[in-house]
Amino acid sequence: MAGHDKSEARSEPSDTETGEDQLSECRESLLHKVNGVIEFYFSDINLSRNQYFAHKVLEDPYVPIDLLMTFHKLKELTDSKEVILDAIKMSKMLHVTPDGKKIYRTTEIQLVDQIEEHVIYVENVPENKDIEWLRQIFSSYGQVVYVSLPVFKKTRMNKGYAFIELASEKDVAKAYEAFKSTDLLICTNMPPEELLSIKTHETDNPADAPEVDRMKLVNSTVESRDLAKLGMKVMMKCDWRRLRNRYLNRLHVQNRTLKEESGAQEEECTYKKGLIVKLQKSKHLGNLAQYIEGIRLRPNGGVVFVTNHAKSDFVYIRFASAEQADALLSSDAPHITKLEGQNKLLLMLMN
Repeated sequence: MAGHDKSEARSEPSDTETGEDQLSECRESLLHKVNGVIEFYFSDINLSRNQYFAHKVLEDPYVPIDLLMTFHKLKELTDSKEVILDAIKMSKMLHVTPDGKKIYRTTEIQLVDQIEEHVIYVENVPENKDIEWLRQIFSSYGQVVYVSLPVFKKTRMNKGYAFIELASEKDVAKAYEAFKSTDLLICTNMPPEELLSIKTHETDNPADAPEVDRMKLVNSTVESRDLAKLGMKVMMKCDWRRLRNRYLNRLHVQNRTLKEESGAQEEECTYKKGLIVKLQKSKHLGNLAQYIEGIRLRPNGGVVFVTNHAKSDFVYIRFASAEQADALLSSDAPHITKLEGQNKLLLMLMN
């Protein structure tokens, strides 16, 4: 009986113990994030493209912690030296000097020539997932150096696409083949405007963004490696850049065409004199809006634009032909002046 009582006697964890466990887990997570950011700063890929920090490290490999704490991504995580020192204890490539003031790299620096070959573009990132989730998903293919996950400013929800940098081309190839084997590659010949990076570029509010079909993986875990269930697709960044450049080139051609057409219209107007008349506002005209509407409704009136600024003493009316402008001039000569010498400023005003 006594043995039975002993087996039944179980103590539930107290609220204090549960709270301490949660704090411990939060701190552990923070340390991993801080270590990851600092290792990225000292990584071959970052030193290959960040000339400022590379110069600092090559000039003096012992980098002050105070300098690192001015960097944006680290500042977002912590302002505590104690946290940084504890985080570096996790690192296999970084050490702290005995005085606890500087960090240095213990492995040889090998600068990378083709950084873009180490980067994968990812689409259909589940809307409720973050950088750490992506980092852990792709870490099964190799060392994740950096994750870029753009977000909407108003909600901080991710925009559905990301860039993943891996430590080597071998790691990139492994990840790429995993997605390829499950038919999850983004078509390299797709219309560029269909890329999520382009669709969502102009907006900071998800409500204004185009409809995107992507999962909300409420119950998914990092341990899940079923790519089909995750729903993400990938392409090499070099292929993404080609599509992006094709889109930008198309925009450039369209803008140039519009500019040329606009210039042609302006030139056409510039060399046609006598199209614009200046009407002086006066109480003798009665209701000004009705007066202008009467001009519009005249047979063969030819009114193209009317500009009526509240703070101006004049109304400017542009006609389709000089003859139509003359017809108004002859009817209300005391109040109207025809502008023979048109200029760009006036034409802009009228438009």
